Amino acid sequence: MVRVESIIGILDELLAAAIVAGVIAFALYYFNVLSPTEALVIFLILTVPLLFLARKLIEAQEQKVKVGVESYVGKEAEVAYIGKKLYVNIEGELWPAESKDELKEGDRVVVTGRANGKLRVRKI
Repeated sequence: MVRVESIIGILDELLAAAIVAGVIAFALYYFNVLSPTEALVIFLILTVPLLFLARKLIEAQEQKVKVGVESYVGKEAEVAYIGKKLYVNIEGELWPAESKDELKEGDRVVVTGRANGKLRVRKI
């Protein structure tokens, strides 16, 4: 629900900016500073970048935020054992892991998810 509210907020602000651009263009036309064509061009010059910006902001709001362990899903790692416990070395950090595959020290794996504080991995 937060995303919908933030998107509506962005569109609201951009609509207000487009209205201001329209008022400026109309005022310049009304006081004979610009011709109707020039006023329309000024309005478009002010509004089109706002629409482009709105699209980019909405795309940014719709992207999933990947931080922490979730950012490792889909990345490759190297198997490391400490004692009999399975760990993977991913981006220079050791993480506890679990796998259904038979793994040896040094095998390359890909992270498929997480469960119970461990990364789930499968052999590449």
